Amino acid sequence: MWQHRCERLGKTYRLTLGGVDRWTIDEARQIAEAATSHVRTFGNPPDEAWLQGYLVEIGKLAAPAPENDPAMAGFPTFAIARGEYLEDLARRSRKATVDSYRGFLCMPEVAALDDRIVATVTRDEVFQI
Repeated sequence: MWQHRCERLGKTYRLTLGGVDRWTIDEARQIAEAATSHVRTFGNPPDEAWLQGYLVEIGKLAAPAPENDPAMAGFPTFAIARGEYLEDLARRSRKATVDSYRGFLCMPEVAALDDRIVATVTRDEVFQI
């Protein structure tokens, strides 16, 4: 089994990445590097939910259907989240900044994401747009 191990505040954390028959050594290293980056960025060890989300993000797993995934309950659609984000941004940022973000987030290409649960939209999808 491939594993990622990290230490945080004197405690060791292990995350099983999967069997050696599932991932090549390069794939396991890629996943482990992302897990290490997560620890450095957020200060907490990655868990199984992080691993599943990362594997979906890099295309190694299919995203669960939002209506079948109880973890998605309560998340807004992308259109609702965009509106709330722009409202919050308008309260704390300059008009030019808000206009710049609105320009991107309101493009027709981005509107294709409007009906999706925001938690299912990946960085790669936004990057491709």
